[in-house]
Amino acid sequence: MYDRQDFIAVPPLSSSLTLGMSPAKTAVTVPFAHKTASFGVSNVLDLGSGKGYLARILANGFGLKVCCVDHNKDRIKSSLRIHSLIQQEQVLQTSLGPSGNLHAVAAPIEEWENFIDEATSFFRRKTRLGEKELDVAVVGLQLCGDMVYRVIDLVSGCNRAGIRLCAFLVSPCCLHKVVSLRSKAFRASEVCVENIYKDIQEYLVERGFRNVHLGYLNIGYYYIEATR
Repeated sequence: MYDRQDFIAVPPLSSSLTLGMSPAKTAVTVPFAHKTASFGVSNVLDLGSGKGYLARILANGFGLKVCCVDHNKDRIKSSLRIHSLIQQEQVLQTSLGPSGNLHAVAAPIEEWENFIDEATSFFRRKTRLGEKELDVAVVGLQLCGDMVYRVIDLVSGCNRAGIRLCAFLVSPCCLHKVVSLRSKAFRASEVCVENIYKDIQEYLVERGFRNVHLGYLNIGYYYIEATR
């Protein structure tokens, strides 16, 4: 669809950060983590975090504060267990204690009201007194089908005091599951891969996002980023 390479070169990470990840998963997750870190936002809400591969890299490799959300409790337990192992290794290598910068919530993404306050409380830990509003980046790696649109709706409709959802980054997957387009510009168009990407971009603009950009991620995946 766009000019691309099969593999995008990114700076290497410690092998402990990619523990248990297949080469294909690593090839997508690592560049997505670099894209997330490029926002310059220290708080990240990772939606549909799965086994926590991305969250682990962001928390331990980039020092970001990450709250990951997934409906599968077993995946959440796996994520926290491996994060704990990485933390122990880092403590042994330095004189520092565990950072405590990763928090996990077992909940469906759609149950936004049930976890957003918990996430906000986590982001508020160890912040400067008097810091009234915290910037948060919302990310979703390999969000399935229509879930991208649901996340856009949730983020654009969130008016929680104390946080500002200022950055947005997703990499969609399973686009064959998208049944209908959402933006005014493409709603009546044919549902095909190229139109879906254009529709997501237009829908972001309609929902108040700006600086919307589509780019190639790696091995056939694309990302869409925006700010608010």
